[in-house]
Amino acid sequence: MTVMVVDRDWAALRHTAETITRENAAVTVMLKADEGSAAQFAMYNAVDLVFIRAGMFSEGLARKIQSFQPMAECHVLGDGQDLTPFLVPYVL
Repeated sequence: MTVMVVDRDWAALRHTAETITRENAAVTVMLKADEGSAAQFAMYNAVDLVFIRAGMFSEGLARKIQSFQPMAECHVLGDGQDLTPFLVPYVL
């Protein structure tokens, strides 16, 4: 499974990657800090699950990613919202 996380805060991205890999070792985590690189990655690579920090790019980026990856599950997270509950169905 490939999980992409989009946030401008690199410390938050590192923390998120640690959280995801701690919960499930069978996952590839892609960390992106800008809309362009996130959309480009989704255009050329399979993505299963996407977390986008609200207020950055949110809905427009989610729609763009889903146009490239129609089966991708996209979640727009509010400030300070934990993504761990979204990972529960994917924990091995």
